[in-house]
Amino acid sequence: YPYTEVLIGINSFFLGAKSVNPDVTMNVVYINSWGDAALEQAAAESLLAQNCDVLTQHADTSAAQVAAEKVGAYAVGYNIDNSKVAPGSFLTAPIWHHEAYLVPVIEKIIAGEYVPESYYGTMADGYIGLAPLTDLVSDEAKAEVERVQAEIIAGNYPIFVGPLKDNAGNVVVPEGEAMTAREDIWAMDYVLEGITAMQ
Repeated sequence: YPYTEVLIGINSFFLGAKSVNPDVTMNVVYINSWGDAALEQAAAESLLAQNCDVLTQHADTSAAQVAAEKVGAYAVGYNIDNSKVAPGSFLTAPIWHHEAYLVPVIEKIIAGEYVPESYYGTMADGYIGLAPLTDLVSDEAKAEVERVQAEIIAGNYPIFVGPLKDNAGNVVVPEGEAMTAREDIWAMDYVLEGITAMQ
């Protein structure tokens, strides 16, 4: 689904790839489903036929990782460690550690101290993490991932740093500026230049 949370993920992943390969491009296929293995497989196969060498997803099955493994491509999963399902393609996946939020909230509820509030987890508070990097990831890349994670946790690595344009050529983050305010990030309704999105 092409809505803000998904667009933030697409743009963030793209900028991460671009940080190590300035010439990278990204093709996106929206399947408008969270868990349809057949649609996920078809989308993955379509991208692989376009010579995509790394797949990622914002849907719930392992179909993309399995499709990547069949042709010798790589895959980054979604919210689960699928390294055993597709060991020949799986690199890592973002993981939500729900206990980092739920345990303190439940404790506050039990103590009668809970006050409802909006919450969006981060790496710094332990809610967001990565599945272990597999042996398909070089030691050099693993060290760089660890370095960047530490910088993100310390608050020293803004993701959306200008100059950035959307894929229509509009400046969305001017040169010398960074988009860090949550309300600005959550207003994202575009993909960045270098990304082609297909319905």
